[in-house]
Amino acid sequence: MSRKLSKLVENDSDYVKHEKDRYKVLPTNSDRKAFEQVMTHGYEAIQQDALGQNRIAQAHNYFFHRSKEWLAENKNSSTHAEALADTLMAHLELVSITLTVDENPQQIFETLNARGNP
Repeated sequence: MSRKLSKLVENDSDYVKHEKDRYKVLPTNSDRKAFEQVMTHGYEAIQQDALGQNRIAQAHNYFFHRSKEWLAENKNSSTHAEALADTLMAHLELVSITLTVDENPQQIFETLNARGNP
């Protein structure tokens, strides 16, 4: 299931030449370190650190623990885990934007975020 869900946020390894190309979308520079840390090591690794106060880190922690609690409450957790994964795969929408060599991906990302529209 982990591999299935990682396809939502990570590029296929065939297209990753450098570690910086691993994720499909990166947050702004000010949030990037916290994002990379929680994606690599989990929230527990940074919760005592200043990065643990970052909103991306806190959001990761919230959804991680809510999912874990929900799965623990259900006797057939593997079925529920698959249902959760299938729901995320079916209802989480990502947009792929192909840029030319001259376009700045960070500038485009920040512009889209500033508009506040999905």
